[in-house]
Amino acid sequence: MINHCVIKALFQDLDRCWQKYEGAEQTRELHKQWRGTSINLNMRSKMGTSLLHGACCGTGVLRCDLRKSGLMTTDKCRNGCSEKETLKHIILECPQFDKNRAKLSRECASLNLDVTVNNALCHPCLHLVTEEFFVALNEKKD
Repeated sequence: MINHCVIKALFQDLDRCWQKYEGAEQTRELHKQWRGTSINLNMRSKMGTSLLHGACCGTGVLRCDLRKSGLMTTDKCRNGCSEKETLKHIILECPQFDKNRAKLSRECASLNLDVTVNNALCHPCLHLVTEEFFVALNEKKD
């Protein structure tokens, strides 16, 4: 069992990063206010959850993030859409993810939620469905 003091220290450090770290713009956009929360341990795979969290933090496999870090020369969608590969594009627009989006829409409807990037990435009941977007994106060869 994790010591309560360790958890408190972890959240204090995360709070400091959320407030001050210049690379946390993506996270601040998704979470307007930082607050400690229980960690969602539901995952389909470690890789999928890691990819999802990376996307939320702006350090994932999205070309817009890879271009910012100098690892990619283009930020255009790898699926040939000629659109910038962003969270919004992948979750809400890219035709390559229509099946994933349909599944997300059904889950959102069952929870009486709008289909938004924020809900897809932040609502704990949508974690498993959203994780599938990033697994599929990571498997797509450039």
